Amino acid sequence: PALRPRPAVSRASCPVAVSIPFARPSVPASPLQVLYDGTCAVCLTNKALLTFFDRKRGRVSFVDINAFGEGGYRVGEGGGVISRDEAMRHIHVIGPGAAVSS
Repeated sequence: PALRPRPAVSRASCPVAVSIPFARPSVPASPLQVLYDGTCAVCLTNKALLTFFDRKRGRVSFVDINAFGEGGYRVGEGGGVISRDEAMRHIHVIGPGAAVSS
């Protein structure tokens, strides 16, 4: 079969692009801190996933609990201490006002 030439198409003028502002999620004054074990493959995978979902927002920071040794991690000023053993058992998230969730 022979190819037929395409008919000429006239293009309509495009409307002017309109910019619609979208509400951005508010970023907390102090980002969430997630304690993790930097030697654990599961923890590193979770860190990678959370980093991916938080990209360009900066709401989550990560703290390798191994950097603090046996002394544990001090939560904020005047806050408690999360021991290394406790941090190794569960994921801990420290929010604004030194609120700890595990």
